Amino acid sequence: MELSNYAGLIAAALGGGSIIKIWEHFFLSKKDELKSLMMLVQQLQANVNENNDRVKDLQAEVKEWREKYYAAFEEKHSLSLEIKSLQTQLAKFTAKMAANNP
Repeated sequence: MELSNYAGLIAAALGGGSIIKIWEHFFLSKKDELKSLMMLVQQLQANVNENNDRVKDLQAEVKEWREKYYAAFEEKHSLSLEIKSLQTQLAKFTAKMAANNP
């Protein structure tokens, strides 16, 4: 079993993707190459546009949830202040009632 018998196989195994590149370089016409590059650019642009649309959707969703959060936060703060005010009034009323009923 000589290595020279398997030289082509070894070269193909070691060359891998470079053989395809060489094939494309010599056998694809410039027109075909340009056409494939244009298709690639169009696909990439479509992907970018799709991602941009998704980012815009996510930004709108974040804005909506931020507004809901701040509205809930303001309501909680307002209710907290109201509770403190009512507790103060209750304490004054309780003290007044205790002073009137010895």
